[in-house]
Amino acid sequence: MSTASKTDDLPAPTYGPRMAALDNDRHRRFVLYLFQGPDHGKGLSTWAAKMAGFGTGKSTDKVMTAIAWRLMQNDKILAAIAEEMPKQVRALGPEAVAANRRLIRDPKHRDHARSIAMVLDREIPARTALDVRIEHTHRASPEQIAGVYARIAELTAHLGVPPAPEPQLIEGHVKDTAL
Repeated sequence: MSTASKTDDLPAPTYGPRMAALDNDRHRRFVLYLFQGPDHGKGLSTWAAKMAGFGTGKSTDKVMTAIAWRLMQNDKILAAIAEEMPKQVRALGPEAVAANRRLIRDPKHRDHARSIAMVLDREIPARTALDVRIEHTHRASPEQIAGVYARIAELTAHLGVPPAPEPQLIEGHVKDTAL
């Protein structure tokens, strides 16, 4: 039997461009530990900084909190956190499904009905169809058209603009020169 760990067979993690752009592995570990921290959430960034290897064995909590605060102000780290977040949420999928399954199977749970409704809404979403058709056709009568031309003539005379010349018919012959 081999002494190699089962994790030795796993592929090395591939980082997105923002994680890869971090200055060093400690920064990458810091980002990853932020998503693996204790459930209570209080002091999460301080815990992640310790786990990632920042500080020394003698660093006080106050010093570690200051280090964590500085790390959380780093634009590269914030960009890496934003890049990593969707992956972490997708990875929670199986856990969320299992928790929801347990809730649905417990009819006495106060959120039993809400959980069922949530699953059904996502699986068979309610559809709302709205069909709005607006049709409008405006046809001007010959009297209206004559009125518009009269108003144009009135305004051009008032403003001293010479009237447009009457259109003239141009006569000629068309010769087909196609090959």
